[in-house]
Amino acid sequence: MKSLLKIFIFIFFISLSLKSFSQIDPTIPLQQRNLQNNLVNPVINDNPFIEQKFPSQNNQKIFKKPGQKPINNNLKDEINKNDNIKEDELAEEESNEKDEKKSDKDEKNSEKKETDNDEGLFGPIRVGPMVGFGIINGPNLSIESKFWKYIGLSASYSYFNEFDLFRSKQLKSMLNSSQDFQFDTLKLSYWQYEGKLSIFPFGGSFFIGAAYGKRQFFFKSTGNINLTVANFPQKLTTPFIDTLTINSTYWTPQIGLLATWSGSFGWFAIGTEIGAQLTLDVSVENNINLTDPTVQQYISYAIQSPEYSSLNDQLKKTISENLKNYPIIYWNILKIGWIF
Repeated sequence: MKSLLKIFIFIFFISLSLKSFSQIDPTIPLQQRNLQNNLVNPVINDNPFIEQKFPSQNNQKIFKKPGQKPINNNLKDEINKNDNIKEDELAEEESNEKDEKKSDKDEKNSEKKETDNDEGLFGPIRVGPMVGFGIINGPNLSIESKFWKYIGLSASYSYFNEFDLFRSKQLKSMLNSSQDFQFDTLKLSYWQYEGKLSIFPFGGSFFIGAAYGKRQFFFKSTGNINLTVANFPQKLTTPFIDTLTINSTYWTPQIGLLATWSGSFGWFAIGTEIGAQLTLDVSVENNINLTDPTVQQYISYAIQSPEYSSLNDQLKKTISENLKNYPIIYWNILKIGWIF
């Protein structure tokens, strides 16, 4: 019995000494040198002397707070996606708000520019000078005005001096149809002034209008006349100077264009207009001067001669009656100016 007890004690000390002097990997920390430790250490995982299988990263447990549900990776991805979508939506809303503010600002600026373009020195009323040249009325000066882009008022003055009417051979042959007198020259001087109302139905360049004015035709002619004078045996031939003045009032329906371009100091304007002058009232004054001194002593008889009466009627009736019965085409070919 004692021998068995000695053997048992001997075996116990041998096993204890073997256990205490066993080989230990010096790279393993003291806390983890026990191979039965369940802690995961990357040194142990990478140690070629130790073969252990540890749970993979996907199988690791996710620690959660009390009352909090576990969150897996798929749920995290969905949350991240939702966050990204919300961020994109917020960014898009901000960009839309910026675009709307920019468009509103642009609209306000354009409206402001339009109002600025509509307003001149006198607010919505613009006034300025223009010059032009036309058929019949010749060169002309005018003051044009425009109200709110739809109404226009203007006053103009036109004139020309000593235009040679015998450039038309037809007119010369018509006046020289009598053998009692012959016209050598016929020149016309003219002036008119008028006021005009224009309506721009579309607020643009096109307008329809009507003008009312006064005008004067001054004809000066020279030639020779054969007079039959009482108590004188033969006809007297004498040069003459005839001046015929015709004053009339008229109105003119017309259409035209008045285009404008806005600038730093107002509107640059260019236009044209055409219409027909319709005569309302005519007054005629004729004066024939016989220049031969020999005829002057028989002047009282000379003005009673049929040739003198025919000469007087040739200009007075022919021109004045045609002027009253037929409209005169009026065309202001081009006018240009600046409206402030």
